[in-house]
Amino acid sequence: MARLSGLCYRPTDQLSDSLDKEGLRLISSGQTHFTRWYVADAPAADGSMDDKGPLAPGASNSGKEEQASNAKGAHTTVHGVSSKAAKMQRIVMMRGVVWRTAEFDTRLWQDMIKFWPATFEGTFTQPRDTLVAHAGMGDMAQLLFTDLRPFLLEASTRRQPVTFGGHSLGGAFALLMACMACLRVQMPSDAISCYAFGAPPVLSLAESSAARNVMEVVNLPDGSVKSFVLDNDPIPRAMLSVDPTFALLKQSAPLSFLLETRKRLFGSGASFTPERFLYENVGDVYLIRWTAESGQRVSLLAPSQMEEQLKLAVEELMRTPAALMQALLDHSHGSYSQELYAAARQLEQR
Repeated sequence: MARLSGLCYRPTDQLSDSLDKEGLRLISSGQTHFTRWYVADAPAADGSMDDKGPLAPGASNSGKEEQASNAKGAHTTVHGVSSKAAKMQRIVMMRGVVWRTAEFDTRLWQDMIKFWPATFEGTFTQPRDTLVAHAGMGDMAQLLFTDLRPFLLEASTRRQPVTFGGHSLGGAFALLMACMACLRVQMPSDAISCYAFGAPPVLSLAESSAARNVMEVVNLPDGSVKSFVLDNDPIPRAMLSVDPTFALLKQSAPLSFLLETRKRLFGSGASFTPERFLYENVGDVYLIRWTAESGQRVSLLAPSQMEEQLKLAVEELMRTPAALMQALLDHSHGSYSQELYAAARQLEQR
């Protein structure tokens, strides 16, 4: 999935051929002032996104061809839906920001600085106004969903599972699109999955919400949303309680007083209180870390350990130029693809 998300960065005229080599068929692609996206279909032998089909780790080209051949085989109709369509899965990928190109649009800056939480999909949640999102991201998500909605409705009609994914800002959009697909298109929750690589947190429960977490509000099952964080990548930690900026803010007496005041007014779980910055992690979080003892490992973080495990050694990064450079490199989409591939190969060799 990390590799597929990286295809969003390829030149548009190379996208179809690149997807074809991965065993996918391009359905559509597009670009806005804040992201580039594509929609593709791939064979899914069991009609799900389990570890089967051409996108499974270690799948070979021959496996892709065999499954594609199977998908072209028996063609029956069940409940008015073609089994041929039911054996396909829809892939929706979104790109992160490319800063140093002519494509960069200054309107993106205007959206990104609107970082304060605003109601997200308020009329679609039960009860109303249960979720908040980064205000600028929420505005952009509305525009993006308009582009993607026809392809989601088509997948829903065909009963195709849909996987959203992306790197960096694209990963944040992937989460928002997955939530909107559940809430607006009312796709079956077990037909949706989401993979985010180095994505900044942009979503959380509203201060008045009684729900346990965002997943409960949008009715996404456990395990359907997966976020991957490289060891020193600062972006997925932004606007969380582990954000180094938050630690600096709490050292200011006026701001510390403001945080405590909000805690008394709204409770400790509210945004901008001593325990929480602005947003929260949604779904499962996997930390990608290399050690000399165990090599490259991908570890699912327990909620109780998440804050401690995601803390950055900021002083070490600032003191060591090589470590700081590694932190910057860790955020690239290529790093996520390479490190996850290395971890998979290491597991195969055990």
